[in-house]
Amino acid sequence: VSFFFRALLAVTLFSIVVSSTDADQTCENPDTCFAKAPADAKYVTEGSYFPSNSFLEVSILSIKNETHNSRVLTFGLPAARSLGITISSAILMSFPKEDGKSIVRPYNPIHIDKEGSFELLIRIYPEGIAGKYVSKLQVGDKVGFKQTKTNVKKFQFPFEGVEKLTMVAGGTGIAPMYQALVPVLKETNMKVRLLYSNKTPQDIMLKKELDDLVQANSDRLSLHYIIGEDKEDKRHSDFDETGWIDEEKLRRLGFASSESNSIVWVCGVDDMYNSLAGSRMKALAEGSVLHNLGFSDEMVWRS
Repeated sequence: VSFFFRALLAVTLFSIVVSSTDADQTCENPDTCFAKAPADAKYVTEGSYFPSNSFLEVSILSIKNETHNSRVLTFGLPAARSLGITISSAILMSFPKEDGKSIVRPYNPIHIDKEGSFELLIRIYPEGIAGKYVSKLQVGDKVGFKQTKTNVKKFQFPFEGVEKLTMVAGGTGIAPMYQALVPVLKETNMKVRLLYSNKTPQDIMLKKELDDLVQANSDRLSLHYIIGEDKEDKRHSDFDETGWIDEEKLRRLGFASSESNSIVWVCGVDDMYNSLAGSRMKALAEGSVLHNLGFSDEMVWRS
């Protein structure tokens, strides 16, 4: 009898050890499923998940083809944990190079208040280092992120004092706009006019999400898709607006500078910044489109 109970006890203890070990290797245990920030981690924003002084890896949960050359990647976070970043801000993604070194690229998460995950909209440039890397990523792969001070814009939600906001986006420049649009429409009374430019209809990203926002907020949000590879491109006549975003379109479709607390927010390619504001970083240039329309430097945001 004594031998029987000793054997039974040994089997029971062995089962407990095995079960405990197995549990430690699954995502049911967040301490082992998710990388921990280093002890000396620093953060730009209180409550942010990613440190500013080191990269922290998270796993890819899903990959969705958004357009023929863009993808939405969903990354995992611990349960009941969100990114904890402010609007408007980006995070830095680390890309390994063939020489063993790495480069970084900033991306604006498009859903930052979700618990347990976040999403990035990424365009794939086949010849670019980042594009090649992203195109090879698979579900389960780990990617490193951090956030620095330069990733956080001076203009921050809820954008106090702004009553009318003209958003001007080109290509993936829609990402910071969408990041802000959802809470703006949900939590403020602001009115928004969005001008979204792409080369072809097939290049439009987040179209379903944007159309749904317009349908649900038609009294406060207007959306204009502007399609064309150059200023004179009129091939896509099924769209109301063709060519590029220019002074005439902004005057007609955006809020006027004379309207109460009116702001223009621009995010796109270099040519867009140069044409509309004179540059991306410098003070608003005389003779630029927005200057001609009566906007001052304080009335123009650039991502």
